[in-house]
Amino acid sequence: MATLRLPEGDRAGELIDLAEFQVAFIKAAFAEGVDVGLLSVGRGSGKTMLGAGLALGHLVGAISPMPGRQAILAAKVRDQAAIAWSYARGLAASLPVEIQKRIRWKRSPVLSAVFTDDDGREHELRCVPSDGKNTLGLAPSFILLDERGHWDGTKGDALERALMSAAGKKRARTIMISTSAPDDGHTFSRWLDNAGDGVFAMEFRAPDEAAVDSDEAILTANPLTAAGAGMPLDWLRAEAKRAATMGGTALRSFELFNLNKRVSEATRDVVCTPEAWAACETETPPPRSGWCVLGVDLGGAASMSAAAVVWESGRVEVVGAFPRTPSLAERGLGDAVGARYQTMAERGELVQHGERIVDVGAFLGEVLRGLDGENIVAVCSDRYRQGEAQEAFAAAGLTVAPTWRGEGWRDGGEDLGRLQRAIADRSFSIRPSLLLRSAIEGAVVLRDDAMNGKLSKYRSRARIDALTALKMAVAEAARRRARPAPRAARVAWA
Repeated sequence: MATLRLPEGDRAGELIDLAEFQVAFIKAAFAEGVDVGLLSVGRGSGKTMLGAGLALGHLVGAISPMPGRQAILAAKVRDQAAIAWSYARGLAASLPVEIQKRIRWKRSPVLSAVFTDDDGREHELRCVPSDGKNTLGLAPSFILLDERGHWDGTKGDALERALMSAAGKKRARTIMISTSAPDDGHTFSRWLDNAGDGVFAMEFRAPDEAAVDSDEAILTANPLTAAGAGMPLDWLRAEAKRAATMGGTALRSFELFNLNKRVSEATRDVVCTPEAWAACETETPPPRSGWCVLGVDLGGAASMSAAAVVWESGRVEVVGAFPRTPSLAERGLGDAVGARYQTMAERGELVQHGERIVDVGAFLGEVLRGLDGENIVAVCSDRYRQGEAQEAFAAAGLTVAPTWRGEGWRDGGEDLGRLQRAIADRSFSIRPSLLLRSAIEGAVVLRDDAMNGKLSKYRSRARIDALTALKMAVAEAARRRARPAPRAARVAWA
């Protein structure tokens, strides 16, 4: 690639000068025994140039001289694939003239290029969108998945599986280059987090604890800028300050694309302002009186479980639970919150049950023992783990039939709206809770086109289980208060 010239930009016509991280990635991804190479880096770090150059090099036999070469350049949509295709064509203009004459660039029926070698054999570079419906007949010897972190889940995963299943025909090497996916559950994130044998991963992501406009965050996610190329540092600093000032989608977009963090760019709002929540906290909440509603959110293997109780008097209590392994200190480091979990435990807001998975039966048993003698009139829980929750409720001796709530736009949207109104109206009070402050800090409200809202995480490692439990309990308490009081019978029999 060092013999090619940049086809566009301020440095158009100059020879490509690969940065150290790009050289290191190419050497490691094309090393013996490596089948899949992954590179996650911020926007403007030469991803398109690198991917297009590798695809072009494979097409003309500079990387591998095997006969019948087929380089597949896959992108989210055709327009994105067209950008990489055009860049490869621009790079080809700096190849020797006799090589250029052997390449035919085609726009129809698909974006492609055909190279004819000295023996008259043809080799192909073909662009494929991730939403394409027909990939049958492909026999790739090189696969490039461009911006894999932003492909649609079902269709994108289907194309990836189709291409990689065909890779065995010619032992094709697969390269994935992208900015971060919006969450840990995305396939690209799982590739990065679980790189095993035959997989090389290189990731440049800003630390969660670093300020958005800090040089540490910017330079970590933008190694090309750190090398003196790429996006100017002054421009990135100015953009970071603007994004931090504007907040909302502008901030999320900068974090996702420029700081390479795993956050969603979707339309979103905050659950409530810090001032609104602070108004609900008090050192002297109302007493435990009247009926009460219990909300329970059961997390997965690596998640927190939580329980929230709302009394008729407006008093609220919330507690969370983690398994004992890993320790709270180790978990805090992994979630980038430092000693926060240890502080929560010292304040009595966080308990531990089970070894590697929360023992929900023991956790709910402890919660119900603390509610001994209270009039529990309703229990709400997420239907996601309904079977396990029913077993846990039975083991804990709970006799109230649970109300199952969803977390989607319907149930979740209604419950969230009731919680936000309750916060605005200050209809409940709670002792200062680091557990809930952290949950609110890590939560956002996603909006669909109709502006319906539902609760989601601001970042992939946020813990919002306590807020989810509170949302269900507050919403059910509000519905109960809104029900008309039963009327006395008009006729009384003697």
